[in-house]
Amino acid sequence: MGETLKKLCVKVSKNADLKSCLDKTLKPGLKIILDSYGVNMTSSAKKQELSDKAFETVTAEAENYLKTGENNAVELLKEICDGTKTYSSEKELETIKPLMTRGLVFLTAEGESIVPVVPSEIRDILGADKTVGSSESLEYALSQIHEKPEEMNADASELRTGTRTAKAANPDRTEEQAELIRYAAALSNMYGMYTYTQLKEVWDLNHRYGMSPADIDSTLKKSGDEDGFYILNNKYVVNPILENDSDCNELLLKLTAGDIYYYPQDDEVKIYEDGIPSYELQEYRYIRSYISRKVGSEEKADELMSKLLKAALMDYEPSKLMSLLAEYGIKFEDNIDSDRFTTLYISWIYVLRVWVCKGYRPMDLKIEKMQSRNYRLPANIDPRRRKKIGRNDKCPCGSGLKFKNCCSR
Repeated sequence: MGETLKKLCVKVSKNADLKSCLDKTLKPGLKIILDSYGVNMTSSAKKQELSDKAFETVTAEAENYLKTGENNAVELLKEICDGTKTYSSEKELETIKPLMTRGLVFLTAEGESIVPVVPSEIRDILGADKTVGSSESLEYALSQIHEKPEEMNADASELRTGTRTAKAANPDRTEEQAELIRYAAALSNMYGMYTYTQLKEVWDLNHRYGMSPADIDSTLKKSGDEDGFYILNNKYVVNPILENDSDCNELLLKLTAGDIYYYPQDDEVKIYEDGIPSYELQEYRYIRSYISRKVGSEEKADELMSKLLKAALMDYEPSKLMSLLAEYGIKFEDNIDSDRFTTLYISWIYVLRVWVCKGYRPMDLKIEKMQSRNYRLPANIDPRRRKKIGRNDKCPCGSGLKFKNCCSR
């Protein structure tokens, strides 16, 4: 075994957890892992700080990365988990280097051979050590919905049919438990779907004393439909706008690996406890006025706007969005009319906390982050640069009326 290969190895067992692997990794290796997720640390950061940050990042983002299907990651990891893989040269490691740089695979020495190690947390995500119906991995559970419905647990089976059994809330709650459930509801309105771990991190950020995973689990068991979210696999908090497994899968596939979640302060959490405050935005009034004129009914306009909200949060593809508009008989008169809808719709999206952006508003993100999204705008239109509308200017909704007589009211 060459010296270069020896430097790549860490002294851990084949069943090691992620924390052990990272603690045994040298500083240059830790920086490579953090760089792969777009996380920058100061040059003065100590090794333990790098290790802790790498652990936090990998545990938060590994599942999202695997869902992208990049580099055949899932197949390679499952192959390694079979326990038969060994390497003897750097060239042989080329196929798993992308996994190594993301902290999904580590190397340990056994005699003259190099043995790949998949940390236990990553194995759990893959479902490599789980039997059907007991997996805690959402990806694994949802794959079973399509392949082996008869063996699904209750939550996943209900998602497969598009319905869920109603669950009443347990009112026997302490003040702290009631507050945590409100936090869970608020974050479901910001993220759409997220893990208990993310809830804990936001809670701990806003409270002097953190809450243990066990306390979070027992508290969420007291939640019910009236709390504004539902629980999937005792691990995920899900907004009811995501009605079934198809919705959940669609959202997960659109999340960008390496991106971090938005972390709200307590005052903003309170704003989102009772729902998504889209109706209070000026941009909502513009597009709502436009839609109302198109469908000719306030009731239909409200119905379509609720569906457009889902489309915005989920970043629907243009064809899917157009199909939704067609259901309500909306046709564009000309290119000017089409451009007006596009501008109104995307200007609204830019001020929402969009689920595919992990709770960030598109207007707060860099332009390059938008390149893979469907809500990109032409170069001459930038919702970030809000032009102040004068009272006597024409209303942006396209009604032809002065602003003071239309959407300013």
